[in-house]
Amino acid sequence: MRVHRNRVVAVIALAGIVSLAAVSPAVAAPRPDNVSLKGAGGGTCVEFDDDGVPEWFEDSTPELDRLANDLQDIANDNQDLVAGTAHCSHREAVAIFVTSNAKAISDQIEAVAVAHPESTVYQYIVKHSMTEMLAMMDKMPRQRMEALGIVGMHPDILTGGLTFVVRPGGGVSPGQSKKFSQEFDSVIGGDTPAGVSLEAEPADPAYHRYSDIPAYYMGGALCPTSGSCTSTTGGRCSGGIPLKVNGVFMMLTAGHCTASQYWNAGNTVGTQHTTAYPGNAKLYGDWKLLKGSSYGLRTFSGAATNDSSSLPITGVNWGSRSLGDSLCTSGSTTGQICRYFITAVNHVMPAKDISDGIERKYTTVMRHDNSNGKNSDNAGFRGGDSGGPCYYADGDGGVIVAGIVTATNTTTYYCTQLNGVRAWNSNTQLG
Repeated sequence: MRVHRNRVVAVIALAGIVSLAAVSPAVAAPRPDNVSLKGAGGGTCVEFDDDGVPEWFEDSTPELDRLANDLQDIANDNQDLVAGTAHCSHREAVAIFVTSNAKAISDQIEAVAVAHPESTVYQYIVKHSMTEMLAMMDKMPRQRMEALGIVGMHPDILTGGLTFVVRPGGGVSPGQSKKFSQEFDSVIGGDTPAGVSLEAEPADPAYHRYSDIPAYYMGGALCPTSGSCTSTTGGRCSGGIPLKVNGVFMMLTAGHCTASQYWNAGNTVGTQHTTAYPGNAKLYGDWKLLKGSSYGLRTFSGAATNDSSSLPITGVNWGSRSLGDSLCTSGSTTGQICRYFITAVNHVMPAKDISDGIERKYTTVMRHDNSNGKNSDNAGFRGGDSGGPCYYADGDGGVIVAGIVTATNTTTYYCTQLNGVRAWNSNTQLG
């Protein structure tokens, strides 16, 4: 995946060599030759790989290291005026990134340049200082960041903005940085640069259905114990839909998943908040709510094991879909499966027709067909997928959730719709 950082910064390039003999104590010292203004421009001397990670193509020299240390001392002492410093990618200079009101430290920068006449200093004007960037980070809404698949952030000293770190395989496109700018406009301001960087891809994906971290993605394993958990572990279910109930963020899963607490990779995913099963399944459907961690607005979309692929959840369908419409499911046993076709909606599952003898309301009935849309096969979800999301494409790279996996009878498949959740609490929202 190629994710490029877009940078628009005012540039003051400073180059050359100066002799101390040229400075007269009786007259204001001229700017050293290795600190000469070039005017405004775009970009910096730091280059990036396809994942938005800075690159350096040569080793530094002891002299450049000393120059960088001296410039960084200025940055550390003036964080309200300076964003930071950086070696240029080809080691032709060391850059310092300052705000437009940093004239007060011009003499300090020039003094450092004079002390290193064999090296070059580049000075760039950027949007915000380190102090301002750190303040913006403190105000960022953590829950919303996690929901967008952001797993970290740091000051972008090259632009005076912020860089958001996202998961590999998370579906982030080059245009995502603009979306992040718009998403957090009230915090960082619409004119603050926002970049995107990918975490390094490990040999074994760091995040997948059986090894996830907060904010937990949907379709991941809900394990009934904190011990080892695999696709053959009994009592296992799958994460379903992230919801916000009366201001509290929770995860929806199947009510017939009867454990009161669930884990993933030894960490608590959530404890039971409430359940409609078994007593109220005939009124609200087969679901329960977990709380106690954070839950991302994404669903795993690849294979059941060792696959970190995911899709953003962009909307929710609180009702039903048309007959003949298609759905996909995501679960910890079978992974993502699509080509389910709806044959009935708002179906009531009579107690006598299901093994646990519990009547269920608000179900969508489907058949699965991998070939021509006419036949029914048994290649759909299986045990352990219960609670995972049922969804369809939003037409723009994301998905709209419409329910959770409930039951199967060879070639007939059932998802619990979300009508019942809203009937239980009309203030429930996608979260």
